[in-house]
Amino acid sequence: MTLMIPKFRILNYALAMLICLSASLGSRWSFAQDEPWEFSPYRVRVMVLTDDVPELNGKFFGKMADEISILAEQTDKSAWRVKVEEAPLFYRPFIAMGVEQIELGAVSEKVVRVKKDGKEREENVDFLTLNGIKLERDSTPHDDIVNGDRIAFVHVTKSQTGFNVVTRQLDCQLHLWGPASRKSTRYRSRLAGVVFETIRSTLVPVAKIEKIEGNFVRMRQRAAQMVIKVEDGVVVPNLDSPARVSLSTVYRPVVRKNDKNGKIVIKDGIREIDWTYLVPMENVQAAGSQSYIRAEINGAKRSPLAGRINKSQKKYAVVVRPTTNRTKLTLVTRDKKPKPIPDKKIYLKYPGADRKTKTIEVGQTNRKGEVFIDANDYPLHLIYIKSGERRILARLPIVPGYFEELEAAMQDDKDRLRSEGVLAGFEFSFMDLTVRREVYAMRIRSKLEQKKAKEARELYNLFLELESPDDFQKRLNNENRILGAAAGDEKQKKLIDGMFSQLQFLVQQRLQPELTSDLDQDILNVEKGGTYKVKSAVDDLEKELNKTE
Repeated sequence: MTLMIPKFRILNYALAMLICLSASLGSRWSFAQDEPWEFSPYRVRVMVLTDDVPELNGKFFGKMADEISILAEQTDKSAWRVKVEEAPLFYRPFIAMGVEQIELGAVSEKVVRVKKDGKEREENVDFLTLNGIKLERDSTPHDDIVNGDRIAFVHVTKSQTGFNVVTRQLDCQLHLWGPASRKSTRYRSRLAGVVFETIRSTLVPVAKIEKIEGNFVRMRQRAAQMVIKVEDGVVVPNLDSPARVSLSTVYRPVVRKNDKNGKIVIKDGIREIDWTYLVPMENVQAAGSQSYIRAEINGAKRSPLAGRINKSQKKYAVVVRPTTNRTKLTLVTRDKKPKPIPDKKIYLKYPGADRKTKTIEVGQTNRKGEVFIDANDYPLHLIYIKSGERRILARLPIVPGYFEELEAAMQDDKDRLRSEGVLAGFEFSFMDLTVRREVYAMRIRSKLEQKKAKEARELYNLFLELESPDDFQKRLNNENRILGAAAGDEKQKKLIDGMFSQLQFLVQQRLQPELTSDLDQDILNVEKGGTYKVKSAVDDLEKELNKTE
């Protein structure tokens, strides 16, 4: 939508951008913590490693770097800044081995330090690592990551068919890697445009979670007020900006731990919340306050974002950008040696506005416990794993294509399933026995009304051949004990006991043991010359009341 904004408003935007620019002149490619979040542009430091071939010489590299910078400014002059440079010597071996193989880690070591009192003390110190190589605290690579914003590692290689480009970005402030982008071109003249597209596509926008409200969160998008451009004196949204997001965007929440200086803790400073995604519902423009995005929490567990937001712990939401068209989901047991869980039925639903849509059957896991979830027009899928006919084992939010493979560990409920099958047999036997007893009782009473005591006695003898309520109850209780003892854990045993308890209650309510003695007494009465009185509902109620007394 085009916004007609007065000139003084345009001047306000220009002033805000100027303030942000001046605030970061001293350390242009470092992350500025004191910048207003919505006016904080992404600063991408691009480190390029090229093959040592004549086509990719230093002169060509300088020209390519200039072209990439121009393309970046033409795309968006305000929401991001791109600086292209030859990869420093330290990073070149890592890029040459493959940008997808670079891993950021941390290690703790005991270091002896001299305190203010002059005494030496041993303490644990955390160091960043790249592929296991420790980065000293006073080294340039350590400073690049700790104080940096985004680093894009680019590898350009020459092949027989042209040039290949692989790019991957590191979010230095969240210690998270974005997706890798691979592109090729046959022509050297197009290489700058190809490299630029990989940089643009691997930038992952981020939002700051401000407040948690039940099953929803309030979050503010970084550089949200910078994703604009002015055309003929009119401020319009910049649809080409790599920082632009929409309500169809899905986010993944992360928790960041800060040190006393407000910087991310080096070791275990970031915690990714598994099986949890945020789905934007609306952009809220509140009078007198900053705008924010209201997003719904979709998680496998209850309250996955529980916990306070303060100076030592911040929560962020990272944009999810799938790179493939499907995800392989593998179900395994929660054991020391996980085993695949086959033959589990898989269903899916869609969150948000499409909540009322019917459940769709995806299929079932194969003998390896695998099932493939294909992407479609709905980015987020709510996967339901059903076990048997009675129970939902898990509810897993998945964005197909974001991860190529996912593994979900859960309790294998084969014992409960076996119990479910046994219980189904008991339920059938219970219904059959209940009907047979009632039919015999009706036929016996009909003969007694006709004063045919001999025929009634013959039917009664057949009635006695049926399984008695006590025998049925003992058989049911015995099977419950056997299956409960064979259960893998206490939780499974409780589930099995709960299933059996429902049927045990019905048996006590429907299979009335006194029916046997009542029928025998009625037959004896007719055999002695008495008459049979048909019992009414009032008589049955009076009998029940006498029992309670």
